[in-house]
Amino acid sequence: MGSPSARNRRARISSAWRESVGLATFRAMVSPAGSSAPRRSRLPRHLRVGGLLVTYGPYLENGTAVPSNLDFDASLKRRNADWGLRDLDDVTRVAAERGIARRQVVRMPANNLSVVFAKTA
Repeated sequence: MGSPSARNRRARISSAWRESVGLATFRAMVSPAGSSAPRRSRLPRHLRVGGLLVTYGPYLENGTAVPSNLDFDASLKRRNADWGLRDLDDVTRVAAERGIARRQVVRMPANNLSVVFAKTA
């Protein structure tokens, strides 16, 4: 567990981190739906107002994607039925419920998206 001074040092670092988080990255679009960021993540509590959350990876858009991403989605679901690509609108809705608004979507190579969210409340 560590010495009391080491625990205090970790607590100070953790506290300082919480107060200063202005940018975080997350790759939740393939994780189980119930664990997707920011649904169960502690991030919404720690991200300061105006702070950015950037996600990167393949998403479904309006329930569909390019064939290679649909193949990837199917391969994830074969491994674990709870896994799979998340629909961008669903992720955006969950984020908004937690005071995090989608600001920008950037199309990246290999049919991935970088999605920028900002904490608004």
